[in-house]
Amino acid sequence: MLKFLITLTIFSLSLSADQKIPIAPLGFSVGSPTPKIYLEGFFNLIDPNSSKSFTNFWSALQKLDIDHNPNLRFTFYVSPEPTYYFSFMTSTGGRYISKNSQNPNDEFLYYQTIFENYETFSNAKTVDQSLNQVALTLAKLINSKMPQYKVDDIYNGLTTLSYLEEAADYGAFARSRGVVVAPTYFINEVQVDGASSFTTDRWVNYINQFLQMNAKL
Repeated sequence: MLKFLITLTIFSLSLSADQKIPIAPLGFSVGSPTPKIYLEGFFNLIDPNSSKSFTNFWSALQKLDIDHNPNLRFTFYVSPEPTYYFSFMTSTGGRYISKNSQNPNDEFLYYQTIFENYETFSNAKTVDQSLNQVALTLAKLINSKMPQYKVDDIYNGLTTLSYLEEAADYGAFARSRGVVVAPTYFINEVQVDGASSFTTDRWVNYINQFLQMNAKL
């Protein structure tokens, strides 16, 4: 019952009429500041489909040399979903890292770590755990990968109501873009149908074809 009430409370926040869409949605960007192709992806951090899809997509971006390719830019957005009890908690972890990081690579490492450990925060694994128990598990996981962040400090940040409220805002931003379920991808602001099942090679071919079409315009 407690788990249901937590989820219902945060879901209510995410649907409230006066909810403000965040000016700076949670995530990160990589690539050219003036690209011909602008890719965006919305991901639920503890969804296995998001984890697998992002792995394939990120591998494609590395093959396309996203760090040095003048034609490409990618923005990663966190898109928590209330059907996953602690999707908002892991989003809150991302907010904590974003707010307290002195190294931009920490944000990517955080998202990668959660994707690799999504089962730890799945409904099946957390069904008998309280919000505070899951927050402590997440704090210890972050500390194990990035010891510069102390467990007590992380835990206090994760259990701050304002962070949880902001996590609900990230879901609102995703819905404002027409995202129904994660993962969802956009290329030059147009949603890519069926992209969640793309393999790495299919992503490479798709983006290259888009670049070739763009070059002819």
